[in-house]
Amino acid sequence: MRLSQHNNTLNNQDKLPVINRYVVYCRKSSESDERQIQSLPDQIHMLVSFVTSKGLQIIGEPLQESKSAKIPGRPVFNQLVQKVEDGEANCIVLLNPSRLSRNTVDTGRIIYLMDQGKLQEVVTPYQTFKNNPYDKFMLNLLCTQAKLENDNKSVNVRESLRLKAERGVFPGKARPGYKNNHDKPQGLRDISAHPVYFPLMRKLFDLALTGNYSIERLIKEAEYLGIRSSKSGKPICKSWMHRLLRDPFYTGKFIYCGKLYQGSHTALITDEEFNLLQDIIEGRSKGKTKKHDSALNGMIKCGECGYCITAETHTKHYKNGNSQVFAYYRCTKKNKENKCNQKYLAADKLEGQYTEDLTHFELMPEFAQWALEALDEVKKKDNNVNKNSHEALQKALEGVNKRINNLVSLKISPDNSDGSLLSDEEFGDRKRTLLFEKEKIMKQLS
Repeated sequence: MRLSQHNNTLNNQDKLPVINRYVVYCRKSSESDERQIQSLPDQIHMLVSFVTSKGLQIIGEPLQESKSAKIPGRPVFNQLVQKVEDGEANCIVLLNPSRLSRNTVDTGRIIYLMDQGKLQEVVTPYQTFKNNPYDKFMLNLLCTQAKLENDNKSVNVRESLRLKAERGVFPGKARPGYKNNHDKPQGLRDISAHPVYFPLMRKLFDLALTGNYSIERLIKEAEYLGIRSSKSGKPICKSWMHRLLRDPFYTGKFIYCGKLYQGSHTALITDEEFNLLQDIIEGRSKGKTKKHDSALNGMIKCGECGYCITAETHTKHYKNGNSQVFAYYRCTKKNKENKCNQKYLAADKLEGQYTEDLTHFELMPEFAQWALEALDEVKKKDNNVNKNSHEALQKALEGVNKRINNLVSLKISPDNSDGSLLSDEEFGDRKRTLLFEKEKIMKQLS
């Protein structure tokens, strides 16, 4: 072959046309900064109409993704890159460059595909980025600009939350017993006591402050009162109870970014009660239970040594199978230096002496009136707690019914016809759990 013929052959090979194969990529995140972006169906309709009007060759169905592009690892985006790397497509059609990437890693992958010659074009309805230095620079710049917008928003949001904390408003979801006032204008929203759950949480803290309730018992009491997780509606767990009892939020303060702020919300407990509760939690994890429910236990002291009098019971078993319980009081005899000589005394004798002595006393009318008023106040609080507890249990029942309906809807959904989303075994297990939870709430309500 002559040199001239060889050169002509090379020129013809260089001029072989590259067939562009386009793949449509649509993305919309659920995050607040992308609420104004068109929905996925709208993006697909717009882009399909665009490529049809341009006569472009589409490969496969449009790729749809509902995930933020702020960090790498989007599964559908990875499929898109794999299609380009495998040669199935060499052009991408999308709404704008910010749909493609908002982080440096994914942006670099797209630019590198162009450097390799595997990606020929990135097409939007308003601009086309070809595989040349200027267009690659502009595409990289627009994706980097999208990242800059995210970074600036992150800085602005953190500063806004810090200023909100400085005003005394906790910048987050209200703790159980409180509510976020979303009905107020933006910038004036704060946290206030919940009309139903605030007194219930106070009742729970009162029980914890006695020192007679373990974490496990407090969890049962919370479930009985109708206090549940605000997110899932399920009964609270052990770790959640630990965090709740150690949270200074209930003293009218809160911790944000490692700093303690004075909040504007109503305090549920005092600082002294909170410190006492921390001592109770750190001192023991199990509740202190009384062995004997004696009337005078812990109230009197020994007249000889000055130490406390305690109550005890002993059970005597007879050969005929019967048994008899003997209750008595005795000195604890903890004085090691001087031996106490006082003996045991039957409980009925000592309590009888006190009963006889009390008959010689008469209550002052003022004290009796005060005591009756105090008892009425306690009764009103108990009635209020019972009313709020019933309302909370009703809401819990509604939440369980809603979860059951959602479970059934998922089971009969056309997308679950093959059982890929929810198998029969999973459906049965989850339904049994929800029905058992519903039955417990129904018993509490009755």
